[in-house]
Amino acid sequence: GSRASSSGPPKDFSKDFRRSSTDTCSSTFPSGTSVTASGGVVSGGGNVAPMSSKEASLRAFLANKWVSSFHDVELQDELAIPEQVANGQIYRNRTSSTQGLTVIEELAMESTSIVEEYNRALDAPFENYCEEQRLWAETEAVRDLEYDGDLAVKRLADVFTENIAEVNRMVTNSSVVAWESWKTVYRLVKSPYSPWGHDVGFDKKWTIAEYPDRLHRRIIMQPSYCFDQHLEASYEDMMGKERERERERMVERKRLRNGNITISKKTLQRASSAFYSDNLDAEDSLLEEGGNVATTSGVNDTPFNGNSDASFSFNGYHIQNTEATVNNASKESSLPKADTTQLLTDFKGPVNFNTDLTKIKEQEVSIDDEWHQVSEGEIASSTKNDAIDAVDKWAKSFPWQPGEQVVHLFYPVDLLSLRVITEGQILLTTHALYFHPTGDDINVISREPITSQDIKHPSSTAANNNNNNSNSGNSTRLERGRDQRWLLSKLVEVHGRRYSLIKQALELFFADTHELFFNFHGGSKPRDSFYSKIRGSCKVPMLRSSKSLNPRVVFRKSRITELWRKRKITNFQYLMHLNIMAGRTFNDITQYPVFPWILSDYKSETLDLNDSRVYRDLSKPVGALDPDRLSQVIERYHNLDGFPEEEKFLYGSHYSSPGVVLYYLIRQEPFTSMVIDLQSGRFDCPDRLFYDMAGCFRCCMTLTSDVKELIPEFFTCPEMLSNSSNFPLGETQDRTKIHDVV
Repeated sequence: GSRASSSGPPKDFSKDFRRSSTDTCSSTFPSGTSVTASGGVVSGGGNVAPMSSKEASLRAFLANKWVSSFHDVELQDELAIPEQVANGQIYRNRTSSTQGLTVIEELAMESTSIVEEYNRALDAPFENYCEEQRLWAETEAVRDLEYDGDLAVKRLADVFTENIAEVNRMVTNSSVVAWESWKTVYRLVKSPYSPWGHDVGFDKKWTIAEYPDRLHRRIIMQPSYCFDQHLEASYEDMMGKERERERERMVERKRLRNGNITISKKTLQRASSAFYSDNLDAEDSLLEEGGNVATTSGVNDTPFNGNSDASFSFNGYHIQNTEATVNNASKESSLPKADTTQLLTDFKGPVNFNTDLTKIKEQEVSIDDEWHQVSEGEIASSTKNDAIDAVDKWAKSFPWQPGEQVVHLFYPVDLLSLRVITEGQILLTTHALYFHPTGDDINVISREPITSQDIKHPSSTAANNNNNNSNSGNSTRLERGRDQRWLLSKLVEVHGRRYSLIKQALELFFADTHELFFNFHGGSKPRDSFYSKIRGSCKVPMLRSSKSLNPRVVFRKSRITELWRKRKITNFQYLMHLNIMAGRTFNDITQYPVFPWILSDYKSETLDLNDSRVYRDLSKPVGALDPDRLSQVIERYHNLDGFPEEEKFLYGSHYSSPGVVLYYLIRQEPFTSMVIDLQSGRFDCPDRLFYDMAGCFRCCMTLTSDVKELIPEFFTCPEMLSNSSNFPLGETQDRTKIHDVV
């Protein structure tokens, strides 16, 4: 093929060939040599080197520009074709044949077909083998083999799962045994009666046990290994610090009024930053020049002296040293006289006087009350998935009993104890009860989340309880926020409870003295469902509670009064049973058990128990024991003319409340810490503390605002009257040191 050049192909090929051959030969050999007509090569010395005509013609042809310019290769449909063949040759204004291109294409097609045939020949045996295997796999014999293999794999998997569960159970049991052994050694070493008691410096600090005994008595005092004497909560120290801070504030205010201090530019900027933010740069430049700023959006930042007549303006209001005048575009009003420096000192937040107060109130109360509500459909749709996730993620970490199955998941539920409220979810199975916390631990008194510093020992009483064994059915707060489990095989009683005056709670009693108080957020319906599932779907061999949660029905079927009349149970047991059936519990400080005043003589050195005068009249409430006080409260009742009949009352206080319980138990932990939480970080005024039995009874008999009864600890725990931990309770106004109860 020929490629068109700038000069075009030569018309006479032979002439051009001879001309180019001569030129090529003359340019190929060294200078001084030439090619003769016969093809010889003449050197510079005149010697002629013989050369054949064929060789000379070939050299001349290869050196021809027409030949040397056609050396490219083109790709057409992935075929490599020389350029001459691809474009065809043009000779004497005539295009040559394209047979060369056709031959190359046919050769490529033939080569491709040969390769494909070869590949098919190689693949045929394998394809035949696969087809034979497919047909063989569809036979009944193979399917029987697959079924037997699946059964074998399943059996092996079950064995492996059982082995893993057994290993986990052994690890858990070993951990529990190790923990119990460690606690035993720790108690032996730290016990004041051990040979090492004095070496470790144990000074006999005690705390009331978390759970009562089987007769619901708090008779056990346990060592407090993480004791806090609360020296920083002393009333005198706290009041002294407050008086000192107030004295400093008064001195500072006096200095400002007398003009003994000059407010600097930086102080005034910080005090007035709430009123303006846009013109600081402009005002700073004016201040540097010593000028005053009197704008509608800024504050005069010049040094201000209390006695000077300087004034400043902000947001359209003009304030002077001794008088503040409010100038608004729409109206004018005068503010009462006030010291400007005091105004800046006492100011604690941003104020925009141009804003309508009504709009502010509307904005404050415009709160979406439904942001935290979840529809019942969403809860119902997610309950099943939550149960599955609970079993997979946290409940399976406990050793499950053979045949144990999930019954239901209840969420959200509060687990209440004396000091802590924890929100979480309850997983009920056929053999156990699991609790998984989903929220922070909330302080019962302050209603704020509890940090690790708030309770220095997670549960000093529970951690040292002799019955503490999570594998045997108990679960304690050894690690705050951890998952817990209780075996239902030790569940003895279940009683309905009210929480926040709503019947939506249950209290569970176990044979090992553990007591659980659950509050169901959904109301009485999930509570009743939980109780019915326990009775109908769980293994509870020791449960002896009535099917009804109604206290009246429970009391009628218990025959407890008949047992008491026959002297089968003691007075204390009878009163405790009445408290439990009435809904009172040790787990809720607002519903603490109540016991009556029994004696009325707290002044005599000795008592004659056969004398009826030393006893209180139990036929009347404590508020009606004193005739004079009773007449006063009745007169006050009749004088409540402005109240509706249903809002009139005799007594302005209650015979039991959280304050009453803490008033009595202030000398023993954990109630001491609860008292400090109730009083915002300090003990109450010493004159209001419980330190005299006779004085306390006298107040309950005479004061119209004091009608409190007693608590069970008066009859089971005499340590509550002793300040064995030496808490700084302070001194009364007559210099009486508050220590033990007298």
